[in-house]
Amino acid sequence: MDVTMINQAQSLSRAVLSFALAGHRRACLVLTLATLLCCLPGFFVIPPTDRDEGRFAQASKQMIETGDLINIRYQGEARNKKPVGIHWMQAGIATLSGYGADAPIWVYRLPSLLGALAAVLLTYWALLPLIGRQESLIAAMLLAATFMLGIEARIAKTDAVLLATTTAAMGALIRAYLGPKTVLQTGNWLIFWLAIAVGLLIKGPITPLVVGLTATTLVVYHRSAAFLRALRPIYGVMLVLLISLPWFIAIAVQTQGAFFQGSLGHDMFEKIGGAAEQHWGPPGYYAAAFWVFAWPAAPFLLVAWPWLWANRRDQSVMTLLAWLLPTWVLFEVVFTKLPHYVLPTYPALMGLIALALVRMGTGMPARWRQFWLVGLWLFPLLLGFAAIITVYRVEDVVLYGAIVFTVLSALLGFVVNRLAGRHLPEAVPLSIAVASLLYLAVMQSAAPGLRTIWLSKTLADKINEISLCPRPQLAIAGYAEPSFVFLTRTDTYLADVAGSASFLSQAGCRLAIVDALRRNGAGELISDEFQQQLQALHVKAEKIGEVTGRNVNGFALRRMEIWRRLP
Repeated sequence: MDVTMINQAQSLSRAVLSFALAGHRRACLVLTLATLLCCLPGFFVIPPTDRDEGRFAQASKQMIETGDLINIRYQGEARNKKPVGIHWMQAGIATLSGYGADAPIWVYRLPSLLGALAAVLLTYWALLPLIGRQESLIAAMLLAATFMLGIEARIAKTDAVLLATTTAAMGALIRAYLGPKTVLQTGNWLIFWLAIAVGLLIKGPITPLVVGLTATTLVVYHRSAAFLRALRPIYGVMLVLLISLPWFIAIAVQTQGAFFQGSLGHDMFEKIGGAAEQHWGPPGYYAAAFWVFAWPAAPFLLVAWPWLWANRRDQSVMTLLAWLLPTWVLFEVVFTKLPHYVLPTYPALMGLIALALVRMGTGMPARWRQFWLVGLWLFPLLLGFAAIITVYRVEDVVLYGAIVFTVLSALLGFVVNRLAGRHLPEAVPLSIAVASLLYLAVMQSAAPGLRTIWLSKTLADKINEISLCPRPQLAIAGYAEPSFVFLTRTDTYLADVAGSASFLSQAGCRLAIVDALRRNGAGELISDEFQQQLQALHVKAEKIGEVTGRNVNGFALRRMEIWRRLP
């Protein structure tokens, strides 16, 4: 490869680092731009996903419609799983946006995007007194580019905001732990307990769990809990109760305790003791998933590992391991596993990698070069072209823009590989560009271009196109995805075949939708059963439209028929 190109890349990367290291404001500006470059591709154009995002967004939408800020409901069903915090944020932003309950899905995603941005900035802040400015900056850059954070930033649910609250609490804990070695701000204990309180309202015990495991590990290792006094636990617990307890009391009263039965009994304990919702994974699941979901930071770990092992007793390394390992190991032994569960440990992982990259000095061990090369340019090629080929096979469309972005990402990855052989820290800023180009190919171009898998959006668009009246009442049989409810009406009737036929027999502007490929228990197509039910009710109806596709959840082929009653 042309040496001039490598030199230019190094100069650009060095200029970015020099600018960011000149002051905290500049660092925050660079980190903000890095986060937006990696998280915005696809943010506005990917349709609502199922099922978590659809349920979260629909429950927040219903808060706006009803004005009930206590109960969390999906249609008529109580959502007794997660606390109310994310719904308040989503409903608040949707209201402030001017869209109100009719806000598009990207408005409900804004808290996640802001949570991801806050998590990146807080990673920089949290690690500053522990590992230094350059190391903290590089750690935050790596986090901004990770595949996992980008996914969570594009989904209207809890985990990006949870990462922000956990990182804020950990930053305050680190400052209390370091004590005289750092400047303890007067408000440090306030930051700690406010983060705990908000974390409780976002996802229950997860923020306190991560912080508690870290603090316990440090206490056991040093055989002293004296540093915890700086956090003023008595006043702090009172503050947490003052902020979070009112809603927990209100929901307990209004649901007669059903919320805690659902959130603790089903949502938490079933995940610990069994594979809730069939999300089982063996021990080692997260260690394997790391190499995909922590890209492009993951290849750096291969380079950093020898230094980290040699310096495992260093205080900074030990502190970050206390943040990382207890939580990671706990989630590895829990039966239910999803890749984002260990996201609260990612700032510690990025801190360890950054610490090694800066302290190792120049150059790169030759024996790790091939691993680095595979990690940085092969991943974009595999993921990018897998997405491009899938769109071509399913939609018969060639995504030329995605091809260009994928090739550029892989080529730049090769440049970064060569640059890493000179100076490891200077490879990090360009890794953000590698990631951003890949996300443009996959998230901005390929994902929305795969129209077949966005059945709810296609069906909702078809209804708007052919309906003889605005916002018809709807019943749907054989398809009950939350994204369809979100895109149509809160009162959409998720019915069986008999219910859909009965619904269509009533007066008013109504449409019934039936999955023509689905069969009932007797092996009969439910579309045939639907027509038989209409005949029994002496209802004349006609099929006015049809949509074929697959939903991203389950990927089963469906052909949705749209029926209306004849006068």
